[in-house]
Amino acid sequence: SRIQWSITDHADEQPSTYALELRNGCLIYTPDKMLDSPDAEVSSAKSALGDAVFGATTVADAVAGGSLAVTGDAGVVSALFELLDDFPFWFPIVQP
Repeated sequence: SRIQWSITDHADEQPSTYALELRNGCLIYTPDKMLDSPDAEVSSAKSALGDAVFGATTVADAVAGGSLAVTGDAGVVSALFELLDDFPFWFPIVQP
């Protein structure tokens, strides 16, 4: 999967662009790289991305509400978030 993501509320008012590539179960992100033919292009505020990552909203609800703007295959974006594991906030890293 190849996703071009733009964060629109960057401090210098210029969107921050990231190329996201999922290959062999590994997510690779590259700042300031433009993909030739991404499967999807997403534009959002940083807070909307955080809401989707931390489960405050689903990708489908964020797209429907307008906080995530997706062009191309929105299923690719949903599939990426479905691959993320959900850990309890204070999970024990080391147990006796």
